[in-house]
Amino acid sequence: MLSYPITGVREGTLQAERDGLYWNVRAACSRDWDYPIRLLAETDGVRTILGVPQPEPDGLRLQIRISNRSCPFTEQTRILTDQTPEPEPEPEPASAEAELLPFEPEKPFERIPEFSVMNVVEQDGKPYWKTPG
Repeated sequence: MLSYPITGVREGTLQAERDGLYWNVRAACSRDWDYPIRLLAETDGVRTILGVPQPEPDGLRLQIRISNRSCPFTEQTRILTDQTPEPEPEPEPASAEAELLPFEPEKPFERIPEFSVMNVVEQDGKPYWKTPG
């Protein structure tokens, strides 16, 4: 059985036990953040995602069975955490200011992809197409 400290947490250990063509993996670590973390195994510069430890009263735990081909544990393997929280949704781009376009029903409408979001407004007694803004 191989035992590894988990880098990136206050306390944590991962144990990997060979079982034929598989590894039985058990990990326990402190719960240092309010968001999920992933455990990663790094061997010879190649990273394998092991999974997301589940919360328990005394910390986080992970128990998996993984094939030897997907993660060849060795003495040089390091166990890391991916402490990056889920990315925040990107803010909507700031919309441009509303634009008034001449209302000319006799001419072809050149901005047809935007047609469904435009309104007709009146300015100085004349109708205009108004883009959202």
